[in-house]
Amino acid sequence: MNNRMMITVFLIAGLSIIAQGQGMVFDQEAFDKGESYEMERSDFIPDAFSLKKYAPYVLRQQLSTCVAYSTATALTMLNAILKNEADTKIISIQMLSPHWIYYRNRDNTDKACKEGLNIDKAMVDLLNYGAPYMLMVEYPDFHPYGEVQLCNYYPPDFEKDLATAVANKPDEIFRVKSTDEIKAVISKGLPVVIGMNVPNSFEMAIGKSLWTPKITETKLDGYGHALVVVGYDDKKHGGSFEILNSWGEAWGNGGYIWVKYSDFKKFFLGGYALYKEKKLRAESPNMSGKEKSVLIDNDIKLSKSSKQKKSKDVNRWKELGGK
Repeated sequence: MNNRMMITVFLIAGLSIIAQGQGMVFDQEAFDKGESYEMERSDFIPDAFSLKKYAPYVLRQQLSTCVAYSTATALTMLNAILKNEADTKIISIQMLSPHWIYYRNRDNTDKACKEGLNIDKAMVDLLNYGAPYMLMVEYPDFHPYGEVQLCNYYPPDFEKDLATAVANKPDEIFRVKSTDEIKAVISKGLPVVIGMNVPNSFEMAIGKSLWTPKITETKLDGYGHALVVVGYDDKKHGGSFEILNSWGEAWGNGGYIWVKYSDFKKFFLGGYALYKEKKLRAESPNMSGKEKSVLIDNDIKLSKSSKQKKSKDVNRWKELGGK
């Protein structure tokens, strides 16, 4: 075997085992061992379905925290779906904590939140321990409420938060491996966190409602990134998924973007569908009158944190490594 052939083999082998980028590590072996979603012949999959109305504000992650933000967003959506809560303000107030997810699943050597997370490890931890509310962890001083980014520190009280986190855990997380499986679980009300290798054109899709990768771009050109699938439509753009990102409202179309099925397949690595029985076991966090005034009536900090001036976007994506 010549050197060129050896390099090609190593590249393919490396991609099949672990795809690592600026925020997500995808372990194919661990993914294949997880609980899979089994489609049934009786499954009815409509031509279009959306869970978008159950999504919280599109927040802007800091550093390599896409797995944490996407996972927290999907579990927040699941709780909203089960409550039939479609008020974005209320859903956002009950957003679960990305920092909890990152802090628990980061490597011990990751002191600056720059190494990202193994998404399968994070899903296993979420299934066992859930997540507390962002009001209990990030509020009121830390991002996205404030400027300070939590990383190598957990504000008190961890044990108290653990009790709420466990009450919020999903009952199962199914691995989904195809567009048909994603459509099936979405139509049943299960939000899906996906891992993709996204190339440069995905970063630059500012102000666009549809992402179309360059013809020359392949999965090998991208880096690992986690996102949330909120819906699909077999007729829109010839068949496409609507995806929620964690780069703020200025990216894509208000933080969302459509991806054609054909393009999706080229960059998709694997998905995780969150499932929970309809009876919610967790209570919403208690808030004082002052907190309700800030977070519900005025709705200032959290809603503004999702917005970003477009003139700064490109430089910001580059500064954060495209996360």
